Amino acid sequence: MAKMKDALEDLKGRVKETLGTAAGNSKMENEGAAQQNKAASDREATEHQIEADRARHAVTADEHRQRSNQ
Repeated sequence: MAKMKDALEDLKGRVKETLGTAAGNSKMENEGAAQQNKAASDREATEHQIEADRARHAVTADEHRQRSNQ
């Protein structure tokens, strides 16, 4: 779900930047670029969170396996 939100924010930023460029509106262009940068940062944070969740699940699975072998 977060990945879709990040992709949508990136798309909105691209549209805003393109419209700003076409209209000669540097403020809108800069806002679009900033929105894309934020989306990229959010996407990276989401990926790190997914990796951390996978690692936690792997540790939990290993702990369960070790307990069952005792």
